[in-house]
Amino acid sequence: MDSVSENSTVTLCPSQGCAARIDASGLELVRHGSRDFPLGFYVKQGHAPEVPWHWHDHLELELATAGHAQLQIEGAVLDITAGEGFFVNSGCLHALTPDPDYCSATLVFHPELVGGTPGSVFWTRYLEPLIGNPGLTGLKLSKATPREASLLELIGQTVALCREMALGYEFEVRARLSQAVLVLVRDFEPKSISPESGSRPMQEQRLYFRLKKMLAYLTAHLSEELHLADIARAGEISESECLRSFKQATGQSPIQYLISLRLKKAALELVSSDESIVTIATGCGFADMSYFTRAFKREKGLTPSAYRQAAR
Repeated sequence: MDSVSENSTVTLCPSQGCAARIDASGLELVRHGSRDFPLGFYVKQGHAPEVPWHWHDHLELELATAGHAQLQIEGAVLDITAGEGFFVNSGCLHALTPDPDYCSATLVFHPELVGGTPGSVFWTRYLEPLIGNPGLTGLKLSKATPREASLLELIGQTVALCREMALGYEFEVRARLSQAVLVLVRDFEPKSISPESGSRPMQEQRLYFRLKKMLAYLTAHLSEELHLADIARAGEISESECLRSFKQATGQSPIQYLISLRLKKAALELVSSDESIVTIATGCGFADMSYFTRAFKREKGLTPSAYRQAAR
């Protein structure tokens, strides 16, 4: 996602610009919208890059218009297809793996857009219970139930308003998003994204707290030589617990995830910069070029040079 300029209110984002940029804690660096209208509107138009694990203090709503994507929100893995959508709560780790034909429209907005300043009735009665609900990390939205269908309808209406940007659209957008928040507060409390698990237990909350710390360490030291012991130390847990935590949350070992993260960064830099492939590989933590080329081709299906050429 591209950063939003100081004076802009809504950002249309081409598919190649929608990869999240994260800081050392996994917090997304993108500022969504402007300070006076904190809403980001983004469009994925096919061949969108994977969005790595990250989190932000905004609420996120997405409507899929074509194709398929896999969404991971902490303990859940969800398949999203055309006509469906999803909600991600504030502060929750999530990642998105889209198919090449996946298209969508995304709304990312700060709670203050609909809740006003902390202390207002909107904030204390509605926003605070929503973003503070540990059992509501996120939701897959389909038309299977009236409340989910109503949320999808509200997302669609908001997307249309953001596309047109007619006079007064800010009022209409805030009204639709306020309705969406009301539906979430009223009809989805306190339910986990995983129906069989009920409210998220304390053990699971600790897991993702530790994972945030370890992801912070990985992103801060991505180009350095790292070992399992280093990652475990960052999470203040044993190596065996580190292995278990990563496997449970991401489906990969810490080292496998580190390599995948490095390859994602390399892929983005191959497309967005003119640096040499050797410089990019070294900056992403690959000292052995032959290994980098093999790993990249295994992950992306193309060599680094072919990938760069195909994207331009």
